[in-house]
Amino acid sequence: MRLTTAIAFAKSAGYVSQLLNTGAGTTWAGKTSLTIFPKTISSLSQQLTHRIVVVGTNGKTTTTAMIAHILSTTGMRVVHNATGANLRNGIAGCLVRYSLATGHMNADVGVFEVDEAELKHVIHELDPTIIVMLNLFRDQLDRYGELDAIAREWNNAFSRVSKKTKLVANADDPLIAHIGEVSNRSVAYFGLSRGKKRHIADLTADSSYCISCGSKLTYEWISYAHLGKWSCGLCGRKRPHISVPHVTNPLAGTYNMYNSLAAFLACIQTGISVHSAQEALESFTPVFGRQESLRVKGRTVQILLSKNPAGFNESMRTVIAHDRHPVVIIALNDRIVDGTDVSWIWDTDSESLVDAALHIVCTGDRAWDMGVRVKYAAKSHVTIEPDLKKALDVGLKTVKDGQTLYVLPTYSAMLDIRKILTGRKI
Repeated sequence: MRLTTAIAFAKSAGYVSQLLNTGAGTTWAGKTSLTIFPKTISSLSQQLTHRIVVVGTNGKTTTTAMIAHILSTTGMRVVHNATGANLRNGIAGCLVRYSLATGHMNADVGVFEVDEAELKHVIHELDPTIIVMLNLFRDQLDRYGELDAIAREWNNAFSRVSKKTKLVANADDPLIAHIGEVSNRSVAYFGLSRGKKRHIADLTADSSYCISCGSKLTYEWISYAHLGKWSCGLCGRKRPHISVPHVTNPLAGTYNMYNSLAAFLACIQTGISVHSAQEALESFTPVFGRQESLRVKGRTVQILLSKNPAGFNESMRTVIAHDRHPVVIIALNDRIVDGTDVSWIWDTDSESLVDAALHIVCTGDRAWDMGVRVKYAAKSHVTIEPDLKKALDVGLKTVKDGQTLYVLPTYSAMLDIRKILTGRKI
């Protein structure tokens, strides 16, 4: 009775939120349902045959979208927090949205991205059948803390779920691999088959020391940051054997290759065929803000979410690989969802982008901070314009016919830019 009451009020709250144009209504619906019936998540999620949870610093939204796309293409009814509402309220709201008034789920499988710090609060409620661990990078240190603290929280969280829970883990990330090794669970590892020949991790590396003995790891090759084929010369730890060395990647960039591998392997764990999973993956298209392309005033605008050093560097490399002299807008905000500490911009390889770019526009709440960072590396022309709309106008006027305007925003800046370009929120 309380569940059905919670669903009714929650759906109404979500509808009102949409009418007021404050968003998709997911968070409002979730908060309402949990206030009325705190067991909303467990009561609804346990009706699903598979509950797939995706965690990691970068790639959660893209990977969950890939998994949802593959499973739905193969005939499953999927509930998925597609808007990126990955806190407890958002997950509850997502479940409510796909529930019937009777309290039954109108879905077979649940695919949920979960915030790194939120995992410990919702894992026992979701009781996942599959957990996908993508990577761990420094991100919002003012909120998450250091990576070893997150790893300890994840280990503790995993101890609260069934021993039958399967893990899908990134073998190329030494810290993620260690979590899998000590989990005492079935683990399927994904990773790349090759990368750049280098023996030491790059400047944005966060886990380049052996978690077992503290020695410096050596690499046969690096993909980016501290991801690669690693080993410890002292204690003998090395990258675990990978189950899937390659799939066709529908999106550009090395980081998206990892997302594709993770999604593919997770779907295989549900029992669908390799052929079906690969065929479905090939038809995947980008989600909002993640290599999403929009047509604006006769120009193509491509948005690449860039919210921490590792992600920012990979976005820059992707841009440079596709355009020798790009026009780029960098939008830096410092709101709660972004992390209030923006010192991470000094850990980025901005020089690579500046050397190649025809023109860079720095915008957002912390436009001047980004401008200083770019100016230190500047060889290209730089404009500082804190107003997002005016910055977009500068970029659109600068970019030539047939050329793409690239936008590298932090999370809240990405949402604001999309609203300016499309006229609506997500």
